[in-house]
Amino acid sequence: MKKLSTPVILGGILLLSPLAWGSQPGDRDEVHPLLEDKFTFRAGALRNKAEATFIASRPILPETELTLNTLGINQTKTTGWLAFSWRFSERWALNLSYNAFAVEGGRIVDKDFNFDGVQFAAGADIDTSLRADAWVADVSYSFYKSRNLEIGAGLGLHAFDFRTDIDTVPFINENSVERGTKSNYEVIAPVPNLRLYGRLALSNRTAIDIESGLLSLSYDEWSGEFFYISSRLEYRFKNSIGVGIGYQLTDIDLEEARDFGRRHVYDVKFNGTMLYMTYSY
Repeated sequence: MKKLSTPVILGGILLLSPLAWGSQPGDRDEVHPLLEDKFTFRAGALRNKAEATFIASRPILPETELTLNTLGINQTKTTGWLAFSWRFSERWALNLSYNAFAVEGGRIVDKDFNFDGVQFAAGADIDTSLRADAWVADVSYSFYKSRNLEIGAGLGLHAFDFRTDIDTVPFINENSVERGTKSNYEVIAPVPNLRLYGRLALSNRTAIDIESGLLSLSYDEWSGEFFYISSRLEYRFKNSIGVGIGYQLTDIDLEEARDFGRRHVYDVKFNGTMLYMTYSY
């Protein structure tokens, strides 16, 4: 799995700092609200393109690696994104966010395959969906903060829900009989996460917001991690209202090893643009 390391991310943030220092806050009447407002609300949409390979095998059947193309899944879909931040002191903040990722589609398969012990014959008309939802909470601290640059880290807990559904409706004597399989991974118990961030005010209306996070997905029989990095450009029409555009890379690795040789393996990537509205005060 390809990942950008923490030093690279921080290095990129620091490389931007001379630009901020070249435009001193004293030359502006106000600082960008992103660096000082107490409450910030964001709501928008992610337009993701997905790539995925996954396996759900049982010992009595041959192991089959599936892809989105194999299952006829549309690789692009728009989903929701929400974020909230409460800056309860100059350097400390409580942050909440919700990320949704989903793709779906269907096709008539051209060869036999099995998924989690269910066999699908060539010629079957299948419908497939894959969805991941992450609810994240953390407390962050800005270890460097000036009027136009903020760099910090957050530590917190999260819940994660990952689901794959494959269904088919074979026709037998003009009567349809639905059969299929579902594979669900759900973590509601608190699992730790780590986040790094940097915010750079280019002016009192425009700012760059970069963040990267690593969420543990290891729980019970499951092991894995959820990694993301995003970069956003935010513009404020007024101090309290603005819009933003950005790009986010997300990588989910998840594996389950059960008794008697049963195994689930997922390698999923969601990459795409985001558009959002922001309100703060």
